[in-house]
Parts: sequence; structure tokens; C-alpha cells
Amino acid sequence: MGGQGGNLVPEMGGDIALLLTLVRNESLLSDGSAAIDSPVVTSPSNISFVEDPKLNEMGSVGSSNASESAITASKNELLVISSPGKKKMRCDMPPKSVTTIEQMERIYVRNRASSRSMRPRWSSVRDKELLAARKEIENAPIAVGDQELYASLYRNISMFKRSYELMERILRVYVYKEGQKPVFHQAILKGLYASEGWFMKLMEGNKQFVVKDPRRAHLFYMPFSSRMLEYKVYVRNSHNRTNLREYLKQYTDMISRKYPFFNRTGGSDHFLVACHDW
Repeated sequence: MGGQGGNLVPEMGGDIALLLTLVRNESLLSDGSAAIDSPVVTSPSNISFVEDPKLNEMGSVGSSNASESAITASKNELLVISSPGKKKMRCDMPPKSVTTIEQMERIYVRNRASSRSMRPRWSSVRDKELLAARKEIENAPIAVGDQELYASLYRNISMFKRSYELMERILRVYVYKEGQKPVFHQAILKGLYASEGWFMKLMEGNKQFVVKDPRRAHLFYMPFSSRMLEYKVYVRNSHNRTNLREYLKQYTDMISRKYPFFNRTGGSDHFLVACHDW
């Protein structure tokens, strides 16, 4: 711990140590020395201490230097070493407000009623299939005693079960072949954004839902990666995403000129998958 009465300085692997002195009830005496009330020392276990003779020499400096110095102590007094506490993450804090199931239901109904999705410009066989499926879902048999699903997690477990069954049986998706790598058709399978990459990989290789004829599709998947879009197009630290929007707009303009499906519904049956934290 150093010599008798010496001042203590943390030694951290040869780096310059940051010494934070917290002084309570400090007042300068008539002889220019500093009086420190109730010194407290806290130190992490991984910090070793050595005596610094320079700090002992500073103790004999006059009052003018003592008032300017951030580190002043007498021989028999200890310096206070402290580190700020770890900042609490938002995800660790309780929510500021709680939304009840009834409120969620009202929000859902309101948003559904105000949806901007346009009616198809012309009807198709797929529209009739979806309308028939919707009637089956709305009139789903009551699910009782299901051992696989926890009913309290669902708005309506009976409708969910029927919807899921119909999805697996009749849903068909067309995956656009257009789009250049790496923004399109290049799945990132590792890291924080891997979920969108795995969706792309599994969907493009799927044989149950994916169809080669777009006329048979209920939904249309635009296989782009938001991670690669950021990497290739976004100007770092610009806080401007105009070029990203323009890039995707050019893509949708291209497929709407080449195919009739986007224009038929205004894109309401087209989707993309993006995982990001922008």
C-alpha cells in the first residue's frame, strides 16, 4: 500500500491513472492547508496502489497552488477513488405506461377501419379464396382444452388456430427474382440482423408456400436486406435516409412496370422483411 503516510494513486497497467477526489466540507485554513472532513476510500479489486512522491511534494505548496490543484491532501489523509455507477438500460426499467387488452382491441379496430389499403382494381381467383378463408376464420369452431397453445396469449385462440391451419393449407407466395446482390437475394445469416437473412433463405428455398407462377400467389415477397441496404447505400453519420427510400422506390417502380400485380392492389399484398435498430 506504499510508504507510511504516503498518498495513494491507482496504477492501471502503465496507463495514466484517473484520480477522482471527492471532498466533503472542505475549507482552507489560515496556513493555506486544506481540511478534509470524513475521507472515504473505495477501490475496485483489480486496481493496485503505489506511493507517488510527487503528491507528497504538492502538500507543501502554498494556498494559491492548493486551490488550483485537483489533488491536495495531507500525509495522513487518504484520497477518495470512486467510479460512476453503470447506466441503467431502458430495457431494464419498468414501462412508463401499460396498455390493457381492451385498449389494444380498440386500437386494432380503429387502425383496421382507417387502413389505406386500396381495393383491387380488378378481381381475381385469389381474392375469392381469401374471402372464403376469412369467413372460415370468423366462424371458427371454439377451441377448448388445447394442450399446445396457451389461450391467454391470444386475442382469440379459436380464430388463430383456424387462421394458422388455413395458412399452411392454401397460402401461396411469389418471390420476385428481380434485384441485384448484395442488397437483394443475399442473406446475412450471422449477427444481430440474422433473422431477416434466415427468412429470406428459407422463403426462397421453400416448396410448400412459394410458387413460380405469380398469378397463383396471394402475397408477393420483395427479398431485400435492410442490413445490406444500410451497408451499401446509407452514408454513415449523415442521419439522412432519403437515398435509402429512393433506392427502394426505384425497385418498386421497376416491378410495377414489369408486372401488373403491384398496381392491382397498390402494393397492399406485397411485403418485405427487415430487422434493424435505426
